[in-house]
Amino acid sequence: MPVGEFSDDVLVSPDGTRTYVLESDGVSVIDTATAAVVTTLTLPGGPSGIGMTPDGSRVHFATNSGFVSVLDPVAGAVTATISVGGRLGPLAVGGDGRLVYVTMPDADAVAVVDTVAASVIATVPVEATPMHIAATPDGSRVYSWGQENQAFSVIDTATDTVVGQLPLDQVDGITMSPDGARTYVLSGLGTITVLDPAAMTVVGRIRSPLGARPVSLAVSPDNAHLYVAISDIGDGEHALRVLDTSSTYVVEELRLSADPTRISLSGDGATLVASSERSALVIDTSGYAGGGSVPVTAPDPAGPVTPTVVSLGEEASLEADIGFSPSGDRVYVSSEQGVVVLETATSAPIGTIATEQGIGDLVVDPTGTRAAFPTVDGIEVLDLTTNLVVDVFPSEIVYDLLGFTADGSSLIASIGGSDGGGANLSRVDLTTGRITTLAPAVNDPSLALTGDGTTAYVGGQIAASGSAVTAVDTTTGATTPVAGTDGISTLAMGLDGRTLYGIGALSRVVVDTADNSIVTEGQGAPNAGLLAASPTGAHLFAPDRIDGTLSVVTADDGEVVETLPTGEYPGAIALAPDGRRLYVASRGGLSVLDVTAFP
Repeated sequence: MPVGEFSDDVLVSPDGTRTYVLESDGVSVIDTATAAVVTTLTLPGGPSGIGMTPDGSRVHFATNSGFVSVLDPVAGAVTATISVGGRLGPLAVGGDGRLVYVTMPDADAVAVVDTVAASVIATVPVEATPMHIAATPDGSRVYSWGQENQAFSVIDTATDTVVGQLPLDQVDGITMSPDGARTYVLSGLGTITVLDPAAMTVVGRIRSPLGARPVSLAVSPDNAHLYVAISDIGDGEHALRVLDTSSTYVVEELRLSADPTRISLSGDGATLVASSERSALVIDTSGYAGGGSVPVTAPDPAGPVTPTVVSLGEEASLEADIGFSPSGDRVYVSSEQGVVVLETATSAPIGTIATEQGIGDLVVDPTGTRAAFPTVDGIEVLDLTTNLVVDVFPSEIVYDLLGFTADGSSLIASIGGSDGGGANLSRVDLTTGRITTLAPAVNDPSLALTGDGTTAYVGGQIAASGSAVTAVDTTTGATTPVAGTDGISTLAMGLDGRTLYGIGALSRVVVDTADNSIVTEGQGAPNAGLLAASPTGAHLFAPDRIDGTLSVVTADDGEVVETLPTGEYPGAIALAPDGRRLYVASRGGLSVLDVTAFP
């Protein structure tokens, strides 16, 4: 539907019949069904905020010239103009709709306006330069965010006093869930911060694709879905992302024809309107019932090694990793879509967790309740019960995450040095955030971690070692060369967590990590950049980096007993904990192979 230039905010009436679009000098009232402009209201100074009573009987507008106007939507006429004074910002409507709370950025205050009596009944001092505001559905609390001090003020509406404060940087918008249990805040580049409004604590964070900019939020009336309008997701495109609020899984992502500025839902949640610079987009949201959004092809019955292929995006192999829950019932795959969660037994999609695009490495802790992955900010920790980011540990470039220590207290990672040289093998304390360098590593090393997290193996010569593979104590940093590993460039730890497998262009080895002795050695493979071992260690799985196939090799004599199709340019390989399924992430997607024939 066409609207005036510079539309800034939008509000849909509870019954969905009318849409109000704020413009530079007034408001366009639009028939939502026909997209026709019913009337245009001029507001002196231009509008700065909009809100409606829950029953839709009154619409309130704040203006830059210091007035709150009350509109009767049936008559289409302004019934009251209330002088507040000064420049006004956004407003929030109290529980029953009688009281309106309007920000006063120049006065560092929130004005409480009785719209029935047409008077200002209180002025509440808040954090300086209030720019965003929201009220709980019952009207008992109002949350105002001040730009100068980057913090929230919590107002008790029974006494009109500030009863709490919460620092939070770079807020761009606030949305309350209809049940009042959660507050969703646009904060920082690409981040949605989830708050518990009663406790005023941060529950976690939802990330958006790297470079994307969420601009507006809305929650469905049944609390089931969070709608996120995203500006510029890449290539000049814009999107509406739909998340399941109970799991935080991405349900759907729609491309929008115009750059959105604000979104609003009708009272029944069936209609969403997104405003943009010269238009408003109307979207039918009645079809979102939840579920995953990852396409999966059915297994081919021709044979046990024909792969099921799960789509991960065209460049999945460039940034991908695979992790499992301790019980093995779920597989987590990092991809350009986020973290894709699959049911291990069927490869059926459970959901997609919103993260930065192309997060790369992914490791799951021993309890299965947390996952960690590197981002441009450092290392982020994801709570797998809520699917929210709960911790961020700033660091230099993270090249590789090996895994958690056995007690889950630390992460072992390869982290770039400040001098731009090779990455250092490091330990990240998840309680203090302290990063301890264990040993210098070569550029682009191959790494493997024992099951108990006590020893890391580095493929590629490191300082003071002189060996192609070096064992590093993850507590002390002490290094032990592994003799007989010349030419080994790719490493993998067996499912038992005690047997190390290595391969290079000319040689392959099997190492007992108890004493770092060579158990088996033999011929290598020229293009094996990845490696996994069968449950007993009798077979090795080595994808070819170029031709899109995977070789199954006997560990004792190096015989290739099977060649399986996967995909070009593999980026990750992992064997499920039960040893029955092998996962290979490549440019063609995630190949899931039944490898029970290769114990």
